Amino acid sequence: MWRSLLLSFTFSGQMCNNRVMKHSVTSYNTKRHLVKALADILKEKDLNKISVSEVAERAGVNRKTFYYHFKDIQSMLYWIADDQIEIITNKYDMSTDTKTATEEIMNYLDNHRDLIQNIVKSAGSEHLQKFLYAFLWKFVHMLADESLKQQEEKPDDDYVQFVCEFYTAGLSCVLIDYVMAPEVRSREKLSKYLQRIYKTIALN
Repeated sequence: MWRSLLLSFTFSGQMCNNRVMKHSVTSYNTKRHLVKALADILKEKDLNKISVSEVAERAGVNRKTFYYHFKDIQSMLYWIADDQIEIITNKYDMSTDTKTATEEIMNYLDNHRDLIQNIVKSAGSEHLQKFLYAFLWKFVHMLADESLKQQEEKPDDDYVQFVCEFYTAGLSCVLIDYVMAPEVRSREKLSKYLQRIYKTIALN
């Protein structure tokens, strides 16, 4: 009897986990669908002229579905940044693959240059600064974590936070210049410089 109950409980747990995973995948796909709708509309008008209703209608969902997944249009931008950097940092080992990860970040910026420039044009550079800051924050943190692994004596948390904020802010400004004025510094040269910068993120 106990074996049957245990098997039943385990099976129910697996079904519950499957339902949770299925819901997560569905929610993620809906978010991606809404983001694609926003990107399509951005080809036609400025960001500050786009409404939630327009995005929902273009995506083929109602406003309630939109608000279930996002607080507003701006929150979509932050989700895009977080989602992309999550993909990159999960894909590469930050202790050995920083060059490849950097190339993927550069690819993303090159492929979405029109979208990013539209954000600046319609909402100002402050929005782009926040977008890139969110985009780079986890990446910098992972580089810092790799540095911490090599140290016997760990610095205090506030110093780690300070270093991450310093590098993230600096990288954000550099990449804004690259997106808005790519003729100033070539991609090849910028990528080379970034590789040198990564090596200076030493928390000691």
